[in-house]
Amino acid sequence: MLEGMRRQGSSIAIYIIFGILITVFVINFGPQSPGAGQGCGGASVADTALVIHGNKVRVPSDFRSVYSFFKNRGSEERSAKTSAFELLIRRELLAMEAEKRGLVVKKEMVDEEIKRGFIFLGGQRVDMRDQFFEKVGDEYLFDYQRRFLPFVYGINLRTASTFVELQQRELLAAMMAEILRGSVAVSRDETLAEFLHENNTATYDVVAFSPSMYRGALLATEADVAAYLAAHTAEVEAKFKADQSLYKGVKDQLHLRHIFVAKAAAAKPDAAKDGGAGGAAAPAAAPGAPAAAPAAEAADDGKAKLEAARADIASGKRKFEDVAKELSSDAADRAMAGDLGWRTKEFPGLPEPALNAAAKALEVGKVSDVIVSARGVHLLLVQEVRKGDLTFDQVKMEIALELAKDAWSKEAARRSAIAALAAAQRGPIKNLADLYKSDKPAGPNTMDLQRMMNDPSLTPEQQQQILEMMMKQAPKSGAIELESANVPAAWVEAQDAPPAAGGSAEMTASGAAPAAGAAPAAGAAPAGAAAAPAPEVDLLKLPEIAVPALGEVKPPVVNRGGPTPRAERLPELGASKAAAKAVFDQLAAGELAKTIYDANGDYVLVQLIERKTPKMEDFDKEADQRMRNLRDQRAQSMIESWLKEGCLAADKAGKIKPNVGLTRELDEKGNPKASFYKPCSSFR
Repeated sequence: MLEGMRRQGSSIAIYIIFGILITVFVINFGPQSPGAGQGCGGASVADTALVIHGNKVRVPSDFRSVYSFFKNRGSEERSAKTSAFELLIRRELLAMEAEKRGLVVKKEMVDEEIKRGFIFLGGQRVDMRDQFFEKVGDEYLFDYQRRFLPFVYGINLRTASTFVELQQRELLAAMMAEILRGSVAVSRDETLAEFLHENNTATYDVVAFSPSMYRGALLATEADVAAYLAAHTAEVEAKFKADQSLYKGVKDQLHLRHIFVAKAAAAKPDAAKDGGAGGAAAPAAAPGAPAAAPAAEAADDGKAKLEAARADIASGKRKFEDVAKELSSDAADRAMAGDLGWRTKEFPGLPEPALNAAAKALEVGKVSDVIVSARGVHLLLVQEVRKGDLTFDQVKMEIALELAKDAWSKEAARRSAIAALAAAQRGPIKNLADLYKSDKPAGPNTMDLQRMMNDPSLTPEQQQQILEMMMKQAPKSGAIELESANVPAAWVEAQDAPPAAGGSAEMTASGAAPAAGAAPAAGAAPAGAAAAPAPEVDLLKLPEIAVPALGEVKPPVVNRGGPTPRAERLPELGASKAAAKAVFDQLAAGELAKTIYDANGDYVLVQLIERKTPKMEDFDKEADQRMRNLRDQRAQSMIESWLKEGCLAADKAGKIKPNVGLTRELDEKGNPKASFYKPCSSFR
């Protein structure tokens, strides 16, 4: 019958039902596809690939064709097999339910679908008209020899009749999916509510001051940690009790100190002036000024310094801690006198293999030889060792250090955000997009799109919905309308800038906007830890705590959120109810919020760019189509839930049995490893 399919009606409209899946399927299974006719490439196994509720899924036809689908599109062996199993489980669950309901698919039904240019995969209908038909004049002709058969061979099937037989099972599954889909109803009122929600959107700019930015820049001293411990002993004890199991039966640990002198950077050639279009040579060095030392000489100088220092330490003239404070290239190391804390002896986790080897070999109280690495030169000291069950006194300083860093970094981020807000409000430049750089390109993330396209667990409808959402949320260019230079029209009315943070311990807000606070004296004793603020707390008025000095902090960036509808979690703002209220209910276009917000632990500045409200006339024009789309979305969600429930129940009852020969790999000794595949792994 297929050989008789030669003529088809003209002007076939190409419409996208399962756009993403169709595209991938067509590209990878055409006669031009790289995998066409290449075979499965796997080892010979038993004929049964999968047993589900007693039904056998065959390897030569069922599994091989679906496996080839994923293998040809670039999936690795394990991923291709996993995806094939998951798709076949979906098909079988639907097909078996269809059989229970008395549904039957005859060969002629499949022939008719192929004649029209459609096939079925995993319970879904796939448009293959561009693949199977050739345009001749104004007509589209089904090409059996040059188009259909190469497609069949491309998925590792030997005959068209085998493909038709498989399609009977696939069509049966698709019929059951359509029955489930048809049970879903959507009203006009529900569609209107969805429309109003989706189109009441806000677009805003956010600058986040993350505690993590400041944690690594803290120049805390051992005196700072001791002072924090004295002020927060109860909190440290509570943390010890909560994590007490971590301190039982501890394997050998080393308390390490480290001195690192970095290798001098290689001298760079003189930069050309005037943008590289010629220019004067660099000025000569002043009379008597020393010439720049070559990198090799600088490295030798660092090694000589450490060798001399090592001799002083070994003879007792100097303490390791004092040398670390003087010579260490890293500011944080200098502040902590080179203290690296406790490390597991088996794997100290140091950045150089030679350092790890030296740490393991050193005796307590001994200093290593000078160790040369690509980065510079090092000295190590094993100060003490411990193992077994550890007491509170043994671990209290390290617990205090972690808790203190949490509190200090939060306070540093909060103060920087407050200072940045004050500076922005003072102007003259008040647009966050002008004050801060952006690290995100406009448009959806291409890596996210690629990952989504290759996710076999997502249905075509889900992929299409995600794609549309990502496109909607792509940042749009355009300046804020200004009444005068650099001043948004909404800001003409005078505003009171929040006071800059003050207190006994000042702080350098590196990375904040201009006019941030000054740095505190190193070693200042903390006055108290600030708990994570609740959303409704006025973050401008929290009591301050002392913060140690800070090193260099990476400047914050501006990120655009939206356009997005109101939701429990918003892009860049997380679950902050106060920030959501500001962008949807309080701020005018172009207005900078008068406070900062806690957004998932970051302290953020927020500026509304645009807020849009839906128009009823737009809904009336597309109400019917929106109802269909919403029904399709809910229907697909219902089918996914039905499949997930059925798969998990069958797996729990031991009714899903994959062929272990297809899911087991060998270790380096040739012994079989445990199966890598777990049924139902793709079900949401």
